[in-house]
This record gives sequence, structure tokens and C-alpha cells, in this order.
Amino acid sequence: MHKQEQSSDMYRRTGNLKLLICDPLQAKPSIECAGWRWTYGAIDLFDLAVDERPELIVLRFPKAPGNVRDELVALCRALSRNSHTREIPVLAVLHEKHRFVMDALKDAGVRYVRFADDRVFRSNLLVDLARNLRPEFRVAEQLKEICPYIRYQPLDESAELRVCGAYRSRLVLGGERLLETCESKDHVGCPYFLSPRGET
Repeated sequence: MHKQEQSSDMYRRTGNLKLLICDPLQAKPSIECAGWRWTYGAIDLFDLAVDERPELIVLRFPKAPGNVRDELVALCRALSRNSHTREIPVLAVLHEKHRFVMDALKDAGVRYVRFADDRVFRSNLLVDLARNLRPEFRVAEQLKEICPYIRYQPLDESAELRVCGAYRSRLVLGGERLLETCESKDHVGCPYFLSPRGET
């Protein structure tokens, strides 16, 4: 009986959310909370989502491009098409604003996206991230703040460059320019956005 009361207490402290979390980057759960289930692969998560019907699915996306990222996008698409899981909201947690990934997530039916580093999955910050899903965290709203001219060029299997498509993909984007211009609403401070030079 004591164990059941303790478990209930923990459930209340996490905001009464029944979460299903897919974390392909971690060997074991870093946070133990009642009502939370952790899994490490797309197939396992899909099966659990069908069987357990969580209130929210949280997917941790790796920073580097590769197969895992593609598998998670495919998982989102499968969840949105399945009659048992299509009503369950999905929250994608990305390291950074990435237009290509966010476009794919929107097409796959993902509702929310948040941006956080690895510390979130090692602390109770994940509770706050999951509980505070306001309208501005919808994928479509977040996409409005990212310049449509951003392009991604792979360097190798673990890294890629952001370049400006409005400047013939010859301008590498990063640092303050990326944050203050490319990831700001309307991009009014960017001469290339206002007068694109094209991709030729």
C-alpha cells in the first residue's frame, strides 16, 4: 500500500501526464517517474503507443543527421496514420532549429517541437518541457520564424553546413547571423531575404 501511495505522489508531481518517451541516444532512463515509459527504438515505441495510449509521446532527435533521425520521422508518420494513435500528440525535442527536420515533422503530423540540449533528459526539466506545450510551440508556428532560404549541405555522416539559398548557397550561416536574422520573424534585417540572388 505504501508503495502505491508513493507512486501516486510521484505521478502528481509530474503533472499527471502519462508519457511515452523515445530516447535513442541513452542506454537507460535518467529520470524515473510514475506514468512514464522509456523506450529506445521506433518499433518498440509504436507498439507501446498502440497498447498503452499515452497522453503525450516525446521523441528525442539526435543532433547529427543520419538513419536515426529518418527513422523517427517515419515513426511520426506512422503514428499520425494509425487509427489507435493519431489523436496522441507528439512532441519532438531537437537540439536546435532545423528547417529541414521541422518541415518533415510537420508533414508527418507532429504537433509540437521544443529545442533543448541533453541536460533536459538528465533532469526534471523534461517535466516542464512536456507540461508547457503552448500554441507557439506548434511546429507550424515555429517554422514561421525560420528563413525559407536556409539550405543544409552534408559535410559527412555526423555534420552539415547551413547555407543561404538566397545568396546562391555560398554564404555559410551560423553564430549571431543565424540567431538574429535567419531565426527571427520576418527576417527584415537580411538584405538577401529581401532581395534574393537565386541559386544559380
